[in-house]
Amino acid sequence: MLELLVESAVLGAIGGAIGLLGGWALTSALNSVTETAQNLDLFLLTPRLALAVPLFAIGLGLAAGLPPAIRAARLDPAVALRAQD
Repeated sequence: MLELLVESAVLGAIGGAIGLLGGWALTSALNSVTETAQNLDLFLLTPRLALAVPLFAIGLGLAAGLPPAIRAARLDPAVALRAQD
């Protein structure tokens, strides 16, 4: 069960990092457009937000991975290997 939860957390962290980098790139591009046109920073990526995004993604990954992990932990290993497609 722990192995599946760790895998879910790692996948969530990777997704959160990709989302954070994509969001940073998009906000930077939009800010550079609005800055030249109207001398305005429209979006702000704060350190608090940059910390909250990966933590939220990890939590979401753990929440999504918990039901399959519980179901897999209840299976007999021999039955699980035999039922593999």
